[in-house]
Amino acid sequence: MCLVYRVFACFIALVLPLVAQARCGGVDLRQSLSPSARAALQAELATIPFANGLFWHAHKNGRDIYIVGTQHSGDPRMRQIMRQIGPTLRKADLVLLEVTTAQIRAGLPPEQEKALVTLPPNTSLAKLLGPKDWATLSQQLAHRQISAQAVQTLQPWAASDLLASHRNCAQRSWRAWGRQRGLDDRIERHAMRRSIPVAGLEKTEAGLVALNSLPLRDQIQLLRMELHSQTTEANLTTTLSAAYFEGQFSEGRIVSNWAIYRDLDTPRSEVSRLLSAQNERLLDQRTQAWIGQIQHYDVPHLFIAVGAAHLPGRNGLLTLLQQGGWSVSEMPK
Repeated sequence: MCLVYRVFACFIALVLPLVAQARCGGVDLRQSLSPSARAALQAELATIPFANGLFWHAHKNGRDIYIVGTQHSGDPRMRQIMRQIGPTLRKADLVLLEVTTAQIRAGLPPEQEKALVTLPPNTSLAKLLGPKDWATLSQQLAHRQISAQAVQTLQPWAASDLLASHRNCAQRSWRAWGRQRGLDDRIERHAMRRSIPVAGLEKTEAGLVALNSLPLRDQIQLLRMELHSQTTEANLTTTLSAAYFEGQFSEGRIVSNWAIYRDLDTPRSEVSRLLSAQNERLLDQRTQAWIGQIQHYDVPHLFIAVGAAHLPGRNGLLTLLQQGGWSVSEMPK
C-alpha cells in the first residue's frame, strides 16, 4: 500500500519515488468516479494554481527559464516527453536537477546516513509501536525475509518505506537506472552528451532530512496505517502515472489522496493533516529553498527538471516564480 510520501512523489517528489505500471494489476481510479465525485474533483482543481501541465516557460528581464515536471522512475512513455522538450533542452545554458548523478553516486558519509535513518539512542520501533503493532510489523517483514531485529532502530518513515518498496512491483531504483530510465536521468544524460552543464538544486541528503523532520508521533501513526491498510497500492500508483502522462498530474494526486487509507477507521481529517505535514516538508520547504538557488544562476536560458509535485499549488515552484516577477506560461504541446 502506497505510503504517504510515495503518493507525492510516485512521481517524487520526490525522494522515494516508485511508479507501478498497469502490468502490476492497478487501475486508474479516475475512470470509476461518479458524476458527483467528478464535480468535486473539478471544484478542487479550480483552487490549485497551475494545477495541470508538465512543461512551462518563465520569462523576466531577458532571461528564460524552462521548467519540466518529472517522474523519477522509468517508463517507455518518457520518450514522447523527451521528444517534446528536446529542442528546448538543447538550447539551455545550464540544467538544474533536484540532485545530480554525481551527487547520488558520491552518497553520504556512513555516520551521517545512519543518523538520518535511525532512531535516537535507547529508542526502538518495538517501544514506539507497542507489542501488538510490533508483532504485526515483524510478521510482515518475515514474509519478505527481513529480520525484524534489523529494523528495530530505523526511523518509522524508513520502516514504512521498506514495507512499501518490497510490495511494489515497479523497478526499484532512486533514478530508475537501466533500460527504462526516469525523466530526470534521461534529461541529465541528454545534457551531458551535448556538454551542457548540469547542477543540483539541493544537497543529496535534503530528502532524508525532510522525512526525518516529521515528528515521531506522526511517523508512528503513518507506519501503523501502513501496517493495517489494505488499499491497493497498484491502483494509487497507476492513477498517478496515468494522470502524469496525460498532463493532469494534480488530478491523480487528488484522487489518490481521496483513496489512500480509506479502508481504515482513521478520521479523514487526521489523514489530511498527515498528508499536509508531509507535503510541507517534502515539497513546500524544499521548493522554497530552491528559489534562492535558481536566482543564483544568472544565465539567459535555464532548464529546470524537478518532480512534478513541486510545480503546482500556492507553494509550488510556478507560483513562487510568478510572485518573484516572472511571467509564467505553459509551453505548447
